[in-house]
Amino acid sequence: TKEQMAHDHLPSLLLNLVFIASGGIYFQFILMRNGLDQFSFWWLLLYSTSILSIIYLAKYIFLLFSGWMFNEKMAANTYIFVVFLVNKVLGIALIPFLLVIAFSSDDIVSVAVIISLFVVGILLFYRYLVSLGTFHREFKVSALHFFLYLCAVEILPLLLIYKALFNYIGNTI
Repeated sequence: TKEQMAHDHLPSLLLNLVFIASGGIYFQFILMRNGLDQFSFWWLLLYSTSILSIIYLAKYIFLLFSGWMFNEKMAANTYIFVVFLVNKVLGIALIPFLLVIAFSSDDIVSVAVIISLFVVGILLFYRYLVSLGTFHREFKVSALHFFLYLCAVEILPLLLIYKALFNYIGNTI
């Protein structure tokens, strides 16, 4: 399946764009729900999709460079495949939640946000679980080392971007 999907560049690109669009809209809805409703819908959408695009483009380039630098191109390509495959599933899975969040009452929106966060958490956990299996097979890496990688490369940059974004928005208000 991986080889078949690797040769279908246009569907893969389109599904990645669906992930960027639905993820950007989802983050924009979450930001507006948490008190950033004084900003324009379109500006928040532009910022959300731009930040998500930059994050995943930088991650893709970093992983390709790491695979080349450590002469582990197959492992890097496998990890990239897993990350972007889960992102494609997440992009499609968010669409029903986006419709509910956009067009429902506040009570239903609260439930939809909680369920959607749960689905996002499960898919990210699945992504890291599959990645741990891949890394353990390829490099004989322990779970502790993978957890340190996860914190340093995945979680810390997102927290820094989150803090910088809210500092920037707080200064512009």
